[in-house]
Amino acid sequence: MDIDRAFIRLEEGLVHIRTCGEDDSSHLPVYVAHPSPASARGMEPIIRLFGETRRVIAPDTLGNGDSAAPSPDEPDITYFADSVVRLLDKLGLDQVDFYGSHTGGRTGCEM
Repeated sequence: MDIDRAFIRLEEGLVHIRTCGEDDSSHLPVYVAHPSPASARGMEPIIRLFGETRRVIAPDTLGNGDSAAPSPDEPDITYFADSVVRLLDKLGLDQVDFYGSHTGGRTGCEM
């Protein structure tokens, strides 16, 4: 299963995302959040697995991978959760399933 890469612009700058799979009305898209400090590259096996049945969006969290730096000097988990909501808004997604590893999971819980 191929993984595509793109950039979405938020107020902080460009957010690098990996996408995989197709839209399917029987499944919500899944947002995959990586542990920090890292990038979504380490999540590629799970991205491909989820991509077999649904659309996957897996960004590099602000300040990680190929994404722009966060705005605050010391961002907290609330800031990162807000950045996810803003990214989903840019993608026109009102609802997703969320898979997070370590700090990615904490971000999902904060949302």
